[in-house]
Amino acid sequence: SQIDFTKVFEAVSLTEAELRHDPAYAASDFTTRDQCRRVVDRIARQSGASELEVARLAVVHAAATEDPRSRNATYYLLAEGVAQLEAETRARIPFRTRLIRGLRKHATGVYLTANTALTLCFLVLAVALGWEGGVRQTTLLVLLGALSIFPLSELSLQIINALVISLLPPDPLPKMDYKEGIPPESATLVTIPMMLASLRVVQQQVEKLEVRYLANRESNLFFSLVSDFTDAPQATMEGDHELLRAAREGIAALNQRYPGGQFLLFHRPRLWSESEGMWIGRERKRGKIEELNKFLCGSGSDDILIEGRLPVSIRYVITLDADSQLPPGTARRMVETIAHPLNQVEIDPETHVRLRGYTIIQPRVSIALPGATATRFTRVFADTMGTDPYCQTVSDAQQDLFGEAIFHGKAIYDVQAFRESLEDRFPAATLLSHDLIEGAHVGVGLATDIELFEDLPLDYVSFSRRQHRWIRGDWQIAPWIFLHVPTPDGRGTNPLTIMNRWRVLDNLRRSL
Repeated sequence: SQIDFTKVFEAVSLTEAELRHDPAYAASDFTTRDQCRRVVDRIARQSGASELEVARLAVVHAAATEDPRSRNATYYLLAEGVAQLEAETRARIPFRTRLIRGLRKHATGVYLTANTALTLCFLVLAVALGWEGGVRQTTLLVLLGALSIFPLSELSLQIINALVISLLPPDPLPKMDYKEGIPPESATLVTIPMMLASLRVVQQQVEKLEVRYLANRESNLFFSLVSDFTDAPQATMEGDHELLRAAREGIAALNQRYPGGQFLLFHRPRLWSESEGMWIGRERKRGKIEELNKFLCGSGSDDILIEGRLPVSIRYVITLDADSQLPPGTARRMVETIAHPLNQVEIDPETHVRLRGYTIIQPRVSIALPGATATRFTRVFADTMGTDPYCQTVSDAQQDLFGEAIFHGKAIYDVQAFRESLEDRFPAATLLSHDLIEGAHVGVGLATDIELFEDLPLDYVSFSRRQHRWIRGDWQIAPWIFLHVPTPDGRGTNPLTIMNRWRVLDNLRRSL
């Protein structure tokens, strides 16, 4: 029972010894290396070549290329390069594999065509049932058909998503192995945007920050609060100073309690908002993230850092909501995922549009057990309660088919790439903090084998308020379904793909 089989296996595996000549493969975690070895085994069986020959071929190709993305053996085993290996070894690809690759290659056309065709079939059936039911007036039939499109399109969407999930297997994103510690070049800041609403709220957020730290004590991992004052009719209000002082003292106490100085407090003053008619934090949560990114990139004001200091340059930021839980080891696994060469983002230096890779890696989010049982409302609306120890990777129709997910706001992102992709994209004071439009621009990968927890609104009123904010944000980004979109300088060409525009349109449909 004391023997670690994985270490024994890798110590005697000749395929492993061959693949370890590639530094990127050797630095990957066990699951990623095991995926690579299984691909080597599959190609060897389908081609007649030996496993050593296939592994050696992947390493040779990785060493010979000048492209940073393909300069590692994992590219030729887990990414697009696998087709080159199969062609050179003359592997016989099964029909199911060719079908899945064909679907993913033409994912947008297949997905939208299938949804449209199925919706039209349901619409014809609905109109026919109306005719049989005695509705013979053309105007009334057209009206009923138009109204029925909304529920029927949702039914079609769920059926197509179910078919995608049943047909396409989920693949975990490759990861690095940082069990010995996060290296300085991947230094990460965990940040929680919050409002200084009361002394109790400040105390609770400082305590939650300490809990997140205790569950994720890693080198080069820092923890921060990014605070705003609540909206007010004046730039400064009575009690502001006491709230900010309480937050500073809380962060200072954490730095004194835990040597290493890994806690920070960022804060910004209120600014006048014409659209809101009040003094608020500029652009709310989205503005917080923008100003934090400017500071981390060295181009922002140092005044935003109120307490603590950063001894190293921050490459990644993990952003969470105020009620988000960060289970033990989750932060390191998120860093391991976004740091892997196959996941690293590449941006066009001229257009600042993402070419490949992910700027954001997000885990799946579940409802925490205490939050799921807090009230009758949460018991009805919460999903499966607690942690499922048998679930390693789950399916997601968007990630499995398109290789890209929909951003939900709690994730890790590359600071420089995030800022480069979104800087000067949106007009001032026109968008709420809307995750969908940000994720559509920068590229999001879903790591379903990593899990966060959060709470559900405790009652229907709170739930409805949240829905109202989300729907308001959906309609604010409606112009991004068109060819030309608003920019700070007027109007410009829409850089979003057809699929991302459809996601914006689908949110509008769902809100109606």
